[in-house]
Amino acid sequence: MKVLITGVDGGLGSALSTRYMDDGFEVYGILGDRYESGAWEVKSQIESMPCPDILINCHGTNRLAVIGGGPDLSIYRIMDINVNMMYLMVDHLKRVYDKPIRVLNIASIAYRVPMTTTALYCASKAAVVQLTKVMARELAPHGWVINCLSSGKMDNTEMSSVTDEQVSSIRGWSKQEADAHALSTIPMGRFTNTAEVCDAVRQILELPSYINGACIDMAGGI
Repeated sequence: MKVLITGVDGGLGSALSTRYMDDGFEVYGILGDRYESGAWEVKSQIESMPCPDILINCHGTNRLAVIGGGPDLSIYRIMDINVNMMYLMVDHLKRVYDKPIRVLNIASIAYRVPMTTTALYCASKAAVVQLTKVMARELAPHGWVINCLSSGKMDNTEMSSVTDEQVSSIRGWSKQEADAHALSTIPMGRFTNTAEVCDAVRQILELPSYINGACIDMAGGI
């Protein structure tokens, strides 16, 4: 069985790649920098790979910014990378192969938990949830199963490290202060990790096909 993972060089992407390869799957990946290069780079790489049985859209980006704090053109890439490229993946596979595929889009609990200085990131993850539901509605008649997983903060990933640095720069908090604030909002009192999220991804992708268009939260009780 073939698995295609976006952002395969990221914390979650690489963990998923290792997990699926260890379990005997044929794994293909798209590097995060291809996303940064734009749609044509991603499209050309997809075309060089065989049609997958499973697609895991897990590449994403974030850039904290204070509203009214001045121009930062990099924040406008958030919606493009987190939402538009996810659409491109599914759209291209449907057009070229027209074969039923199981898809899991990785969102974030930020889709329903507003967080200061992350307006576009939160908006992009809300868009991923709705994108997933519309994709399922359109493609379920063609045999596709498309769900999304919305996790909380994952410890020890590149995304969490970059976000911690930005929080420190914008809010003046140390990592310890930022973690203490975040943990105070999580009933379970801890962050998740890539191993737990990999377990959830595997189980969701093996659920009955009638679970389609669902958003599954994994946020420690938030």
